[in-house]
Amino acid sequence: MNTDEVNVIVHDLPTIDAGADVSICQGDSTQFDATGGVLYIWGFDPTLSNFVIGDPWAKPNVATTYIVEGTDWFGCSNTDEVVVTVLPIPFPPVLTIEGAYLVSSIEVGNQWYHETGILDGETNDSLNWVEVVVNGEYWVIYTNEDGCSVESDRVGNSIIITGVNIVEYEFELDVHLYPNPTNDILNIAFDESLDQVMLLSIDGKIIMHQTNLNTGINKISLAHLPSGTYLIQMIKDDQVLVKKVIKQLKIKKPPCL
Repeated sequence: MNTDEVNVIVHDLPTIDAGADVSICQGDSTQFDATGGVLYIWGFDPTLSNFVIGDPWAKPNVATTYIVEGTDWFGCSNTDEVVVTVLPIPFPPVLTIEGAYLVSSIEVGNQWYHETGILDGETNDSLNWVEVVVNGEYWVIYTNEDGCSVESDRVGNSIIITGVNIVEYEFELDVHLYPNPTNDILNIAFDESLDQVMLLSIDGKIIMHQTNLNTGINKISLAHLPSGTYLIQMIKDDQVLVKKVIKQLKIKKPPCL
């Protein structure tokens, strides 16, 4: 009688980690990062972007538990799960105009915006639109303690300012506009860099907007604009300078006889 033997190696099951539980705001998504295996299969869920990778995106509408099965190099498999909690979006703030101030109904968590972009440092419950010195639409994005954000109603509660007066505000920068009046090119010369330069119509509508201008002379063409009075607004840090510029009609000289 002959005999033989065989060795059976028993591998431990892999430690599959689907990642830490996470909370997201309604409408947001999150990306998983499963570890511990070389192949992954997630339980079917229509809110997953992919079922056979370790790092799919998930965008649930309600709290959801996702289960992943991971397989290692030896073909051994194990599972883990991750829970995604969905936080509600807060109610939008209500904006009102009270004299020179725009006021949010929510005291904290505000960030004010103008149609040109974010208003840096303006995070209080009110905004002095006279100091901003520009007409146009204003709104707030409110972020609550959970980190969920909502924009104020820009349709039913739109805030549009049109009453900015034509006042020339002086500040420390040495700025020169020439020629003024002009019928074509306006030169803007300044001895320090500027954060923003805007060309505005007399009623405050933005015609041109440039950012991060270097020291020197910048040229703006007014050739395409009708004759009249315009505003040049220049911003450096917390300083604002507004100057008037006159666009004249270009008079054609009669031909010589």
